[in-house]
Amino acid sequence: MKSATLYWFLFFSMFIIFIVGQIYFVKGLKEPRAHILENVLTHDECRNIIRDCEKHETWTTYSADGYNTHDVLLTELPNLYAFIENIVYQKLVPEYAAKYNVPEKSLSLDKSSLFFIKYFNDPGRCTSLYAYDAVTGYHKDKSPFSFNIALNDDFSGGGTHFLKENIHVNNPVGSCLIFPGRNTHSGVKVNAGTRCIIYGSLDYTK
Repeated sequence: MKSATLYWFLFFSMFIIFIVGQIYFVKGLKEPRAHILENVLTHDECRNIIRDCEKHETWTTYSADGYNTHDVLLTELPNLYAFIENIVYQKLVPEYAAKYNVPEKSLSLDKSSLFFIKYFNDPGRCTSLYAYDAVTGYHKDKSPFSFNIALNDDFSGGGTHFLKENIHVNNPVGSCLIFPGRNTHSGVKVNAGTRCIIYGSLDYTK
């Protein structure tokens, strides 16, 4: 009898462990592979970045799929580029390495994709083509890893939506959203005001 009792006890214990493991496994699949890093920039630094970029004369305008942006490539602003590059290597790269289990030395900033971006609402052209009325522009980035640093919060709407996980992220001012670029995502339409971010990506070399 003792052997039978021990057998059933072990069987029941293994069954519970299996069920709990499955719950955490499924939960892990549903959780986004995006992370918010707090206090990457101070509020003053964010305001200064917006001020300096607003002085720049050459902008690229993009209008498609219901949202509109003005972009400035940061290599056109050498001092700001150097400042953000330092932030990337000092604060972002170690977090990417830890959270995505890749060596720090394998990650490098893609200079051609580091932008200051303004998202704004144009009522005449902002219409959704997708199932989510407020979400437009689903895509996958070409880069292995992407990030955006929030520079302001005096707008409504906005943020980033991850399609598979159905999660909307509007990271606080000065924080940085990091995520795998191949994770299907979209900018969320700004309802009022102007959303300002620093967007960039990292190359990965094995």
